[in-house]
Amino acid sequence: MSRRRGADEMLALLRDEADAPADTIQYARAYRHAASRARAGVVPTLDQLGELAGESGDIAPNDASAITALMRAPATQFPPVYAASIAAATILSYLGSGGKSRASVASAMLLCVGGATDDAWLPLPALDDLPAVSSPESQQANVLSALGREAQELEAALLAARVRLADDEQRVREALGRAAHSALEVLALLARDLALTLPETSRALGQTLPTAGAAVLRLQRLGIAREITGRRRSRCFVYGSLIDLLAPPARA
Repeated sequence: MSRRRGADEMLALLRDEADAPADTIQYARAYRHAASRARAGVVPTLDQLGELAGESGDIAPNDASAITALMRAPATQFPPVYAASIAAATILSYLGSGGKSRASVASAMLLCVGGATDDAWLPLPALDDLPAVSSPESQQANVLSALGREAQELEAALLAARVRLADDEQRVREALGRAAHSALEVLALLARDLALTLPETSRALGQTLPTAGAAVLRLQRLGIAREITGRRRSRCFVYGSLIDLLAPPARA
């Protein structure tokens, strides 16, 4: 949690990347599945998080139930950053390094469900560098401090992303004129999902594949959408500037 993940890692969390390490793909799938449930206000149990993240390691049933109850508490009961830090710290205090993925996913979901973030992948918590401590209280202090630093950076990044999106919307209107409507629809979808294929765009917007493809290519010519596969088929386009803003280069 002491650093934000870089753009390559962020893309791996958003989509299955064929050349990504197996553990990154596993974690990414767990993250996306948990995020989709978190948006609906449904938080998996601790055991389900472990299965999703591919982690082993057991917590006594009573303690696991208490952690799950904390994760499922109404958002109004605890401030989201506080709830996220308690859940992550408690998981780490029981499982140590064997619970890092579960703790990361749990904290991200609680931030999302509590309204601190729009999507569960945004904070991209990395727990690798948290120092080992002897008590749950010290662990909670470490996690809470890391989340606080993360929140400050994320707030600045999201503000910059909103400004960039507004600027890009204006550029599309000025450059495309009457053709701007479908391109703006695609831009809004790309800003939400950050990475899209043409079939996904067509289905999500109810556009024909040629219409969606033409709109995406217009955004590409304007330097807004960026193709990342280098293939002629199954191409994936990303909102490169937003990804760079939200996931600055990883740092030690």
